[in-house]
Amino acid sequence: MTPSEKIAQRYAEIFVSVFDRISGDPTSPMLVQGAYPQGGVNGVAFRGGNALLTSLVAADRGFGIPVWLTRSKITELGLLIRKGERNTPIVHYDVYYEDVNTKKRDPQMDDARYRTLSDEERKQWVKRCYMTSFPEFNIAQTNFSEIYPEQWEELVNQFGSPEKVTAECRDLDRMIGLQPGEDGAWLCPVKEESDRKRPLYREPYDDILVGPKSAYADESRFYADLVHEMAHSTGSEGRIDRNLSSGKLTERAMEELIAELSGATVCTMLGIQTGIQEHNLGFLKGWSGAISEDPTEIYKAVNEAAKAAEMISGTLGLQQRKGFNLERLMDGVEAAQKARSEAQERREKRSQNMQKGHRKGFRPVKAAKSGGRHI
Repeated sequence: MTPSEKIAQRYAEIFVSVFDRISGDPTSPMLVQGAYPQGGVNGVAFRGGNALLTSLVAADRGFGIPVWLTRSKITELGLLIRKGERNTPIVHYDVYYEDVNTKKRDPQMDDARYRTLSDEERKQWVKRCYMTSFPEFNIAQTNFSEIYPEQWEELVNQFGSPEKVTAECRDLDRMIGLQPGEDGAWLCPVKEESDRKRPLYREPYDDILVGPKSAYADESRFYADLVHEMAHSTGSEGRIDRNLSSGKLTERAMEELIAELSGATVCTMLGIQTGIQEHNLGFLKGWSGAISEDPTEIYKAVNEAAKAAEMISGTLGLQQRKGFNLERLMDGVEAAQKARSEAQERREKRSQNMQKGHRKGFRPVKAAKSGGRHI
């Protein structure tokens, strides 16, 4: 399999596991409440699909501490990955413009500059996207708690108890009745109807209809339903363009999955605990089957959901909470300092050996005798 196919396959395995869990307990949350996944030791939060995927894995595996580490960082801390643990692929994209004549990238060319070019000048450039991935592990998949019990206790105190679940969300309450462009409004009108049971996005009218919040026994369910419909509205023409009018059942089911994933992401940022919508539970088996048959489908859905979540969070002005600086926590810990020093020495030794040509299995390239050609 190609690298992208391997990533898609791993995504598929993760989602099938998540759907199996929810099928067994429909009330269980899709994402971990209050968890803001971060990569590395300096507290940098994941974004987009990486944030969504790691949150899903954390909820499915019961990881309460949203800190994810590469193999090299695990080694630097003198840790071991627990037997049988599987990694989660963290994807990075390198987007750049390449000169069609020289076949070289220009670091000065970006989207903003490209938009200022004439149609003729644009023919000189082609936009490239290079994807790489790194296998990372949650810190709970290592023996961190045994090696550094005091530091582990501090992490548990930091992340172990989720913040109080929000029962009221003024940002969402305020947008009801407003028109696009007004302060606090959504991208399309949100209208209240007294006899409506649950929110609905109407693509032909580009509006969202909601019932009274008082009709809900659980206010968090009202907000989750509203955010779900907001997610649908991001796919309309002129926004993300997801072909919402498709009559195909498979495409309708995929749109529901995108709305569930992006809605869960935004609800987590708002502090709203919620599970999957009841009327979408019937899609679970179909989602699992479609993903197993074509793993690339879930990879597409995650990326579309990430776009929708970023549009919603950006419009609402939501920000992910800053992560925890694990590196600062480990400063002064003798065992960690020793492990980092040993890892650095190994890297330097490996680099020196490669420069000397002594790497195991390495042989210098020799010139062929006939014709003076090089192999």
